[in-house]
Amino acid sequence: MKNWKKESSEKIKESLPEVGDGDICSASDELLIQRVVARDQLAFKIIYHRYYRMLYRFISRITGYYGSTEEALNDAMYVVWDKAATFRPDTRLSTWIFGIAYNKALKSLERGKRFQDPAYRKSLDEDHLQDPDAFYQRLETENWLLVAMTHLSPQQRATLELAYYHGMSYREVADVMSCNENTVKTRMFHARKKMRIILPTLANRSGSEGV
Repeated sequence: MKNWKKESSEKIKESLPEVGDGDICSASDELLIQRVVARDQLAFKIIYHRYYRMLYRFISRITGYYGSTEEALNDAMYVVWDKAATFRPDTRLSTWIFGIAYNKALKSLERGKRFQDPAYRKSLDEDHLQDPDAFYQRLETENWLLVAMTHLSPQQRATLELAYYHGMSYREVADVMSCNENTVKTRMFHARKKMRIILPTLANRSGSEGV
């Protein structure tokens, strides 16, 4: 699997087996990573598929849809493949993978590639065609959140995402972000404080503009 990064994410996903093509599709994360350590490409592709949407959202929230989300995601998954043997069985695979993705997202942000990710634009176009009303409601909500999130630091954005959307405990968030729990609690406190101020302001502004 030396040149797997050269494959597009679409090719990787297309090469996955259909659900029901064997017990491996429903195998636990623990079993799959053991097989990845043994250089099982199929097990790796299933992990890739299983985590793709969660990681895409997580990375894009940190970078604010700027930078190459797809590139950062693939960089993270390459580390999962290349460093699978370093995974510690006493931790959750999701915590380990999100930790890698967090570091790659920060690096992508630092590179300052200021363009909206084309994959995100494509998803918006598809939603618009399927249900225009739901699309505009989603876009308005996401715009509010994205604008509000820009007022937070990347670390605060990551903390909110991991705790609220991915349901991680403060201990797990601390493991992902390589810090202690008190730091996570402090980041959460300040992030929530800022969001409580910013979101009502955005809502009021949106309402006045529609009058």
